[in-house]
Amino acid sequence: MTHNARYYFKVRAKDLKGNWSNYSTVVYAIAKDQVAPASPVGLAAAPSDKSAIISWTANAESDIAGYQLEYKAEGAAYWTIKTFTSTATSTTIGSLSNGGNYQFRLKAKDSAGNFSGYTDTVTCVPDL
Repeated sequence: MTHNARYYFKVRAKDLKGNWSNYSTVVYAIAKDQVAPASPVGLAAAPSDKSAIISWTANAESDIAGYQLEYKAEGAAYWTIKTFTSTATSTTIGSLSNGGNYQFRLKAKDSAGNFSGYTDTVTCVPDL
């Protein structure tokens, strides 16, 4: 089935004597892609002054709509989310504290809205 394609159906029944019923009313369904993309690979974080330069390898799937990068200071309860609606493969995260330990993880999103699993978490310590 093709994602977002409309498929039409009608049914009828046959009894034990071989008699067929009339067809049902025609109904349709819209196919949805439910296959998540592969997890991105090659996530790397390079330290810079009060920032981290993040890069990764682009996914090979043809329907990748973007990526979601999440980061937090070590020990923090919540992740900050940065979403990319393109197929970018790098970004710089600023406003970090030099000497602080930060964790980063990434997942891919396809055009149907399916998310991959996360990459392994990488860490970075911004410095001068």
